[in-house]
Amino acid sequence: MSEVAEIEALQLQIEQLHARLNTVRIGETDNVPSRQTKDVLLETGIQEWTGKAKGKTVHEVFSQIETLVKVSGWTNEDKALIVKAKLQGLVLQFLSGRGELVR
Repeated sequence: MSEVAEIEALQLQIEQLHARLNTVRIGETDNVPSRQTKDVLLETGIQEWTGKAKGKTVHEVFSQIETLVKVSGWTNEDKALIVKAKLQGLVLQFLSGRGELVR
């Protein structure tokens, strides 16, 4: 292969790599189908919830979360994980021990 042809082939490879770099997401590999990225920015607006009497009621908390679920397009699994991440104190202890209590 001539030097000019080799340089052209390398330039083509560089262009292909640049194009691929612009489409690759962090954590994505060639063997794993790409996952859609989720907008969880609104999740930061949900305050942690302890269930204390002076705070929001459970209905207010879940109403807020349901609204954000619709706006953000989260799945039920996303919703469950976000709710679990926002629980604190006795509410979290109850959820963690619920399986044992049911048995």
